[in-house]
Amino acid sequence: MKHEVYILGEGTNYLETSKYDWPYCIEYDSGNTATPFILSEGVAHGAMGGAFSAVNLLSGDWDKHIQYTKSEWLFPFAKRIASGEPVSIDEVIEAYKSVYGTEPRTRK
Repeated sequence: MKHEVYILGEGTNYLETSKYDWPYCIEYDSGNTATPFILSEGVAHGAMGGAFSAVNLLSGDWDKHIQYTKSEWLFPFAKRIASGEPVSIDEVIEAYKSVYGTEPRTRK
């Protein structure tokens, strides 16, 4: 399977201080075994993000990000990856389809 980045969760959090919905996204890089989870937030010059390992994703530091993107369904996969168990992208896609009813969008 070719290397692609799958968009697995998107959402927003309303910022009272700016009266704006702040966007959040979580993606999965199928070709990056060390840091396959991409978390990003914001727009334009206020955007930021990074690539994270499964251990980082499970640390608790990113729980709000997971909540805003409604991506709690990723935790079992992250736990398996963190323990060294292989996870195929087909498994992730099937789980996404069971949650959302469609295949995830991709970006190259």
